[in-house]
Amino acid sequence: MNEVTLRQLEYLVAVADVGSISKGAAQCHVSPVAVGQSLDELERSLGAVLTRRQRSRGVTLTDLGEEVVTHAREILQSVERLPLLIDAAAERMKPILRIGTFPTLSGWAVPPVIADFSEHYPDVRIELLESDFNVLHDRLRRGTLDIIIGFRNHVQPGVRVVPIAPVQFRVLVSADHPLAHRRSIALNELGDERLIIRSLNPVSELLHDLLRRHGVAHAVHWQTTSTDVIKNLVGRNLAVSPVVSPGLSFTSDEGKPLTAVPLTGELPAQGVVACIPEHLPVSPAHRAVIDILKRHSVQTLQLPADD
Repeated sequence: MNEVTLRQLEYLVAVADVGSISKGAAQCHVSPVAVGQSLDELERSLGAVLTRRQRSRGVTLTDLGEEVVTHAREILQSVERLPLLIDAAAERMKPILRIGTFPTLSGWAVPPVIADFSEHYPDVRIELLESDFNVLHDRLRRGTLDIIIGFRNHVQPGVRVVPIAPVQFRVLVSADHPLAHRRSIALNELGDERLIIRSLNPVSELLHDLLRRHGVAHAVHWQTTSTDVIKNLVGRNLAVSPVVSPGLSFTSDEGKPLTAVPLTGELPAQGVVACIPEHLPVSPAHRAVIDILKRHSVQTLQLPADD
């Protein structure tokens, strides 16, 4: 068998992902001719047909091609992880730190990390990705994210989980709302309110399930991806919003005061966690982010400091 190259595997995976040589070539920033020739060489090296190429229908994989792509992904991911392994073993801070967060957490988690790194690790560039947890976990598994800051009950298999801080379910109300002065509110008391909730998963799925189980799903009037829309509607006393976030400021974008009242009922345990690939050692960058957020949680969530 002739030599199989990482570039050939990269092109095969790209074409498998998009179902087209031209789109796969664009993704890899090369010409379609180069990708087509590379696939031909790979098939000759392996002595097997991996793809079916039809000009009008794009590219599909043979059964053997599907199996080879699965192994190719593992090989490419292992190669991408080599710098992380080396940095961790050498106790080195890598030059780029790629952090993934859910939008609800970004405002709370990202600023203290960037501030601390700017002061203590100014040569480290931080790259951020906000998305839903399916995307974040996929990127973590592929090795294109180094760490995820997320919620405990959204964690998927294949990661090492480090607890950061507990989080309480709350309902965000205007400071003028009759519920604003309550010490707590049962979830089933929200049936007569107009609710607005985040429409991004998995928070959306979690809240819909909780509201259904407590008999108040009918109260959801609006859904949005925007934190500002939620806070402004609540601030105008047009809605209330069940939230799962340690970091919502208690003022709307329009300057109206808000109050976050703890929710009670049969609620799942929740908390902020850091997720890193389970097959990697904890690197200096991982430890720095975790330590920063633990200190931040003590300051902002009124938690007891570790002894």
